[in-house]
Amino acid sequence: MCKDNLTPSDNLENMRFDRLTAINLNKSFKTKYKRFYEWNCKCDCGKKILMTSDKLISKTDFIKECP
Repeated sequence: MCKDNLTPSDNLENMRFDRLTAINLNKSFKTKYKRFYEWNCKCDCGKKILMTSDKLISKTDFIKECP
């Protein structure tokens, strides 16, 4: 699957996004207007963090999570 065509509902397991790798889906939840998918991710530095799929795909806000 091409990363340019990803949507938040796609399976991102084992995909790399810059320094982060999506390990597995932690949970999905829905607000009044949108569904979110939260992924367990691991940084190249070894740190584990939670990140929503829309942030992974757009590469926003996750660079500051790691050193």
